[in-house]
Amino acid sequence: HSISTPFTFFLLLIIVGVTSISCSQESNSFVARTYHNLLARDNPFFLARERMKLVEVKVYDLKEDNYNVILHPTPPLDTNKTKVLASQLDDIIKKASIPIRRHKNSDYVDDSYILVGRCRMYKGQFKMGMDTYKYMNANGKDTDDKIEGLIYLMRAYIAANQYDNAKTVSDFIEKQTLTVQNKSLFNVTKAEYLRVFERYDEMIPLLEEAAPLQKKRDIRSRMYFILGQIYQLNGNDTLAYKNYHKVVKSNPPYEMLFISKLNLYQVTNINDESSKKKLNKYYAKLLKDPKNEEYKDKVYYEMALFEYKQKNISKAIEYLKKSSQASKSMGYQKGFTYLKLAEIYYDDLEDYENAGAYYDSTAATFNKKDKRYPLISKREKVLDEFVKHINIIKRQDSLLAVAKLDTASLSKLIDTIIAREQAVYKAKQLALKKQKDNPASEVPNAAITNADPNAVSWYFSN
Repeated sequence: HSISTPFTFFLLLIIVGVTSISCSQESNSFVARTYHNLLARDNPFFLARERMKLVEVKVYDLKEDNYNVILHPTPPLDTNKTKVLASQLDDIIKKASIPIRRHKNSDYVDDSYILVGRCRMYKGQFKMGMDTYKYMNANGKDTDDKIEGLIYLMRAYIAANQYDNAKTVSDFIEKQTLTVQNKSLFNVTKAEYLRVFERYDEMIPLLEEAAPLQKKRDIRSRMYFILGQIYQLNGNDTLAYKNYHKVVKSNPPYEMLFISKLNLYQVTNINDESSKKKLNKYYAKLLKDPKNEEYKDKVYYEMALFEYKQKNISKAIEYLKKSSQASKSMGYQKGFTYLKLAEIYYDDLEDYENAGAYYDSTAATFNKKDKRYPLISKREKVLDEFVKHINIIKRQDSLLAVAKLDTASLSKLIDTIIAREQAVYKAKQLALKKQKDNPASEVPNAAITNADPNAVSWYFSN
């Protein structure tokens, strides 16, 4: 017994030592990899991955979509909004770093690098995120994981407006053999790249293939909605209707469901009076529903587009003005409403005074990052100068006409002008009071200064 005890102790030391060596993270033996895979997967990586899923949902909910343009397949990162997730992202980075530091020979190191890179992007640390993906691609062991990292690197380049680098990565990925999951991820990413350059037709086959592969309902609905938008833009109402209908059937978030139903009517052939009455009843129902209070501006806008499509210009203008009054002061819809009014006055009515006023309102409310903004701003400036000259000519013509009047006619004209000016002044004061009492019903410059062009100009300008 006295001999066996030290021997047993010595034997245990040898077993522990051999096990420790064989399970070292520097070892590539089956025992070592299995041991470190178990520790990496079932503790830090598992927790990091599950928390990333929760963060992804929150990031998606933080987005603000503009349904008047083709939606982004991958919503742009707003790092000002994702700041609220900083502590959660740091926690994921901390947990995902454990397999990288302690279990180097496990199969979860590459996956952990991808998680870290995504967190860096959400934190707005684009350079660090890119470096993480590059390092992982250079040193990773699993080919499929390395391709996934490259797809996220491509997304990072797009987010940082480095489009040449994004294209280089895209060209490389296209030459590789992709798993179904990576193919779906790449298609959506490349569609986002193509959207930057408004190459919408090239997005169609990518999204057609990617849409049914999306596991998340909201993402799948988004793909179908974008397809509906592109087909509608191309004038292919049949395929647009088909895709919007898929969105409605998939039970998407309320806002997308609401807009999809509106768009369905835009791509439906409605010519007979009975169908038009049904559509008007539907719009009236939407406007009355309390749930749609924040979407009233969009409803009126769609009503205006329908009337414009039917060549009912005056009705379209009426609904657009109602849309502008219902728009939130900081919402994207207001700018699009003013732009449509400006285009109607400019292109259809050749009323350059009202067009100038609405282009001025558009320039003040439109997204300055939009590619159309430079043209809007330029036209606003040109019209401003042009209208000045028109008013000079009108004034001179009016003065010449007044000079030819006899005394009685002149006195009558002066009384008429004074009465009109007083009426306009009272209307302005009332409008300003309403605007002050209810900022949500903000009245555009054009609505105040040009509510009645004849009332504020010389009589003979009529």
